[in-house]
Amino acid sequence: MFPDPVTAATVNGATDALNGALAQAVLLTGNPRVSLVDVTADFAAHGIGSADPWIAYGSSVESLHPNAAGNAAYAAAVRQVAVIRGH
Repeated sequence: MFPDPVTAATVNGATDALNGALAQAVLLTGNPRVSLVDVTADFAAHGIGSADPWIAYGSSVESLHPNAAGNAAYAAAVRQVAVIRGH
């Protein structure tokens, strides 16, 4: 099931707003060991309603959560940050 374009845009916009709030919260910690792993660019062409979504959408409990491809993209991004930090 695919959302209509207005719903897709609304959800994707809300995700951008949430990412901004999380980024601000990370900055406010003042802790250099806390970071946001930003996958916005990775998911740019993979939002709900896209031809290749990485976010599940529908009536299941998995809706609005990453699917297998989305989870793989998150894992790769976290590994990259960990390598940069030497862990």
